[in-house]
Amino acid sequence: MFSVVHSKVKSAYDVNDSLNIDISVTYVATWLTCQYKSLLGIGIVVDVLTGYLVAFEIMCKVCRFCSNAADELGKDSAKFNIWYEGHRNECIINRTGSFGSMELKAAEVLWKCSTLLGFSYTAVLSDGDSKIYQHLSELKVYGDNVKISKEKCVNHVSKRLETALQNSVKEWRARGMTLGGKKTWKPE
Repeated sequence: MFSVVHSKVKSAYDVNDSLNIDISVTYVATWLTCQYKSLLGIGIVVDVLTGYLVAFEIMCKVCRFCSNAADELGKDSAKFNIWYEGHRNECIINRTGSFGSMELKAAEVLWKCSTLLGFSYTAVLSDGDSKIYQHLSELKVYGDNVKISKEKCVNHVSKRLETALQNSVKEWRARGMTLGGKKTWKPE
């Protein structure tokens, strides 16, 4: 399925050969629950031009098999250690740490694997406070000669403008000025 998507993305960029092509993407990480305590999440890379999901990385901090075995055998027991050695390759736990560190690690994995898919994610569309861009720039995933650029999302810019305008309206209303023009503002 993904090979079809990847070929459609390449054809949208007028490239059909197997060389790596530079594409603009947006990266989103989301979690099973809305809190930062979620144990399951996913990092997603979406091509900006086509809107296709190009790659994803599932992040999991818990394994029900490990939890059940720890309860039955005792987490610090020799039996659990022997069981875990046989289970290690099948264990779905692939992340530890905080929500933010998991988000960064998922992005790192996705960017490093991008060349295997035939892409180089050289432009990232993200919000202004995204740590992803800074992290990827420091990693120099594609080497010293290739710089990843950051594109600002129009929606995030418009949200900031809206917030600034709302704050300005509140400030002027506190001074007695309305937008309808019925009251006139007099300097204090």
